[in-house]
Amino acid sequence: MVTTDCDVFFAAVTGGKIGQSDLERFVSRGALTPREGLENYRRMFLARQLEALAELYPTTEVHLGPQAFRALGTAYLRGHVSRHPALEQVGAAFPRFLAEAGDEPASRIAALEWAVLWVFLAEDERPSDGRLAPPPDRIAEATLDVSRALAIAPLDLETRSAWLRAGGAPIRGAEDETVTHVLVVRRRFEARLRAIGPDEVDALERARRGEPFASVCEAFLAAADPVAKAFTCVRGWLETGVARGFREST
Repeated sequence: MVTTDCDVFFAAVTGGKIGQSDLERFVSRGALTPREGLENYRRMFLARQLEALAELYPTTEVHLGPQAFRALGTAYLRGHVSRHPALEQVGAAFPRFLAEAGDEPASRIAALEWAVLWVFLAEDERPSDGRLAPPPDRIAEATLDVSRALAIAPLDLETRSAWLRAGGAPIRGAEDETVTHVLVVRRRFEARLRAIGPDEVDALERARRGEPFASVCEAFLAAADPVAKAFTCVRGWLETGVARGFREST
């Protein structure tokens, strides 16, 4: 495989390593040597990505503090070179990196921030071919047309407290101690956050997998009133755009 000048330049800027034979590809026309010039580009590349990471995770930065965020962010960027053309994708693996670094609270806050961003990065909705409600005798086999612009992130008491202290966006229903996750959904030009319990998480995952409506409702069997709980959740999904209707089985 032929190694181009662009390949060498990218490797030098992202990895900071360049051999003498590769270095000879470049000619300096100023006061800096080629190696010094590449080092300047490397520092600028890292600095710009670190700025982007802070823009993507402002609540995580407040939680960690500027110095700790910069140290962890620098370590993350050096080990996770993004090749995606969209700059915001540089932070895609940051929550997992924080968890692997042993900071679970920061990881969960970052996961929630990424979920908020993700709903805006999701593909635009295709025209819905669903209907609001199929005939009663066919609804059990129908599937829900679930929005693409939604995400689910874990939530515990520690994360909830840290999120609010760091100035995170309001989470509706977060005061309920039985909730375990946050549902994030895009509504026009804003993200809406709502705390949900494990049964609704299960139901949503079933719906996203395209399981029949009867299977979706089975996620609520442990509730005190399964029918009422399923009805309330599905009605809420339809009203807020989490689901756009039903698709009848063919």
